[in-house]
Amino acid sequence: FLGRELPSTRSALSLLGLAFGAVLYVLNDQQFHVTGYYWVVVWYFVFCFDQVYIKHAVETVKMESNWGRVFYTNLLASIPLVIGVPDELKKIDSNQHWSFQSIAALTVSCILGVSMSYFAFLCRKTVSATTFTVI
Repeated sequence: FLGRELPSTRSALSLLGLAFGAVLYVLNDQQFHVTGYYWVVVWYFVFCFDQVYIKHAVETVKMESNWGRVFYTNLLASIPLVIGVPDELKKIDSNQHWSFQSIAALTVSCILGVSMSYFAFLCRKTVSATTFTVI
């Protein structure tokens, strides 16, 4: 199937057990609302599409280095941020005094975010979309 071997019997039984448990939960949920499950299903399909599409992009779009992907992704993500909060910088400058601890926390947060992006793209290049989701 799709050039890969089928899951082992043990794996298939585990997946069926998981699906059976989910069905039992839904059937016995006392406060069942279809709307709540609708959004979970929508999220699940969007998430699956996102993971597979990013894996496809990592495999097909050639970049000089992994840093190109990190820069490109973070640049695209910053555009809505800059558009959505034009007045926030004025508020921060006028009302707040930045302590060393707050600057250090912001710096460490940025470094960790870029590092996560870098290593996530390295990982996506190496493993399947499903494996990356589990990791």
